[in-house]
Amino acid sequence: MSNVLKHKVTRAVCGITLLLSGTSSSNLYADDNSTLCANTFETFLVREFYRLHQPGAPAPIASRELAIVEAKVLSGLTEKEALGTKATPARLDKILKSLKGWGADNKVGFVLTMDGYHAWVFPTEVPVKSRSSRKGFVEVSAGNGKSAIGQINPDRVSTIYVQDIPARDGTRIRGLNFYDLQGDLIFGLYGTEAGKPVNNDIVVGFEKTWDLIEEMPRACTLTTLEGDD
Repeated sequence: MSNVLKHKVTRAVCGITLLLSGTSSSNLYADDNSTLCANTFETFLVREFYRLHQPGAPAPIASRELAIVEAKVLSGLTEKEALGTKATPARLDKILKSLKGWGADNKVGFVLTMDGYHAWVFPTEVPVKSRSSRKGFVEVSAGNGKSAIGQINPDRVSTIYVQDIPARDGTRIRGLNFYDLQGDLIFGLYGTEAGKPVNNDIVVGFEKTWDLIEEMPRACTLTTLEGDD
């Protein structure tokens, strides 16, 4: 953890009694997996990180800097910045199908991590669902299979989050992330990134995916901290 964040942790520990008195949520998991929901202290650290330290950072960076599993990082944001739902085969199917609205020929940042610490970003066309195998795996491909082909095991997907986080320069990072049973990233798709040009077609499709997840049961109950609007 960086020295700046260590200072924040120390400051937060000193004020933890006041912080806890300002919460209005028990932070119970809305859809039955509380181990992947940020507690009050983790929620405070996540929001401080994005407010003061690195606005607009991709979730893998926040996870690494805070040493908090990535799914918990997004659960600690406000509902204006991130929404998550517990993954079921039906929800996974609907969300993957919504990616067609992003435009199959448009470019996104395809993010993979290993052990939550080593992140790779590959510019590629939007991956879309191509078929389901008889063994239960869901196949997705990008660029008609020329850029990327992958298989997802729905039984190993715990939660799915969509994020829309502002950066200091007014741009926004918009992403869709799929997490495993430990809360580590399986893969993420970043339609817009902080400080980079925006493809409006992707934004339109992203907003439809956001609306879709907004209609699904929440992965975690929102924690409200003292001073939240």
